[in-house]
Amino acid sequence: IEFSKVYLENKCSSDGFSIQGLHPRIVTEGFEAAKEKALEMLEQVKVSKEMDRETLINVARTSLRTKVHRELADILTEVFTHLKKMLSILILFSILYLAIDFLSS
Repeated sequence: IEFSKVYLENKCSSDGFSIQGLHPRIVTEGFEAAKEKALEMLEQVKVSKEMDRETLINVARTSLRTKVHRELADILTEVFTHLKKMLSILILFSILYLAIDFLSS
């Protein structure tokens, strides 16, 4: 948002407008342009990392700790990481079952 505000203020001041009294379309275009620029910048600085079990646990724990009590977050982290693994296996078996069923018919 701060990036959008600065971009919009610079765009308006360079065009001779003040930020107050702008048509909402100009404000919307400013936010859209700022969003596109922010996405470009994020694409340039992103880091790819393999999602191994330790990374998954760290991401889940960090996210959960912002939403629930720390002790509950630690318990739920283990539950959710096991659940993710079980769902992945279940999906794989479901796909295999459907493939076998399709091939045998």
